[in-house]
Amino acid sequence: MATVKIIITPSADADVNAIADFLGETRSPEVAIRFVRAFYKQLDILESAPEIGTPSLKQIGIRRVLVAKYNALYYEIVSDILYVIRVIDTRSNPDANPY
Repeated sequence: MATVKIIITPSADADVNAIADFLGETRSPEVAIRFVRAFYKQLDILESAPEIGTPSLKQIGIRRVLVAKYNALYYEIVSDILYVIRVIDTRSNPDANPY
C-alpha cells in the first residue's frame, strides 16, 4: 500500500493529551514528552506502512500498534486515509476496550 494521509480523530487527540498530562503529573514532564514523541514516531511509521498493525479480534477493519509499553493506538484505513481512532491504556479495564 502506498503512503496514506493520517487523520487524528478528536477522541484520539483527547486521549493523547490526557495520557501526556497524566504522565507529566505522576511521572515527569520528560516522560510525557517521550510519550508524545513515541506517538508521532508511530504515525510516521504508519504513514508509509499502514498495514503494520495487528488486526483487532473484536472489530473488523481496526488495527493496533503500541505507542508505549501500555498504550495502544487503534486505527482504521479507509481508501488512502488512516484514521487514528483512540489511544488507550491497555491496563485500564481491558474488558471494556471495544477494540
